[in-house]
Amino acid sequence: MKIVRQPAKPIARSGIVNSAVGRLLVALSDRGIVLIQFLDGAWTDCAAAEAALSQHFQVTENAAAVAVVGAEIRRFADGDLNALTMPVDLTLVSSPFRLRVLETLRGISPGTVISYQALAAAAGAPRASRAVGTTMAANPVPIYVPCHRVIRADGSIGNYGGGALVKLKLLRAEGVRIDSDIWVCADSGTGSDAIDGRVHFDRKLRDSPAPPRITE
Repeated sequence: MKIVRQPAKPIARSGIVNSAVGRLLVALSDRGIVLIQFLDGAWTDCAAAEAALSQHFQVTENAAAVAVVGAEIRRFADGDLNALTMPVDLTLVSSPFRLRVLETLRGISPGTVISYQALAAAAGAPRASRAVGTTMAANPVPIYVPCHRVIRADGSIGNYGGGALVKLKLLRAEGVRIDSDIWVCADSGTGSDAIDGRVHFDRKLRDSPAPPRITE
């Protein structure tokens, strides 16, 4: 009987970092950041994230290796919009559609927001706004792949894996104006995190060009 050896999985180094947006589980492959998982948010599902990571990588604990990610996020939250320099590895993205949406999202610059509908259209699927929302929820590398810049069409900021307060903090760090006089209950979340802000659409934001349309 011939024994077929399975190819070795690539290595991913993982660890927990304390950042300006809370504790994060971070994993790095040789290609870049493969996972950022919020540990303090209402939508945290570490078991699923770790299972997906282990499916593709041989995971080793290395807190020192991932510390740079926490440092970059701290500088970014302090207003240094050029701080996020680490490359991204989207190996954990599960479908070509989701990959296309996330690559389109990476073209949205700091200080600019886009609705789920507009992002769907920019990714070549104008009727897929709901699928875009699901893609944002499954984004394996938030902050670096900026799903915090995606909001609802009515201007409310919507859900976020790290919680509404973290999303507000990131948007404010980028200079997005938030109308603090308008607060509504979020449709998810509990306690002090059950808030939602409404983005102030001034002319600069309304007239921001959409990212280039991406087709298959």
